[in-house]
Amino acid sequence: MDEKDKMNVMVIPPEVSTKILKEYSKKKADWKWAIGITNEGLIPFFEIKNLDLPEKESYEYEISVISIDFHHIINIKIKEFNKEFNIIICPLIESYRDLIKAIASTTRVSKYNEREAKIGIIINGKPHIFEFNATSIVYSFLLSS
Repeated sequence: MDEKDKMNVMVIPPEVSTKILKEYSKKKADWKWAIGITNEGLIPFFEIKNLDLPEKESYEYEISVISIDFHHIINIKIKEFNKEFNIIICPLIESYRDLIKAIASTTRVSKYNEREAKIGIIINGKPHIFEFNATSIVYSFLLSS
């Protein structure tokens, strides 16, 4: 098993998972998404409402995925501006299934999870590509297929 395929798994009681989801929901972004065509293939792009950042060529970022129950929280931190927001998706919600499939598809070479996932975020009207480990999202997509 490759290092990027490893996930930390912890079993927590339902009341704790509810509290954790509520906490992450405080920084939940108001977003919409669409598929964008890039040199690297089809990538899901997010437009985040009220994402006020100075214009730059690229941004220093950190992305983590926290999976709780059936929810995936994509936690995005733009380091140099101390901005943090969450994109919360759930494979049980029909409208999110295409998004989960699109994210999982960016990891595919000959099979899923062979490379980092890619998403685009529109910042000041310009697309920026971000890469991250989406193992738990890929697994939920494969299990629900």
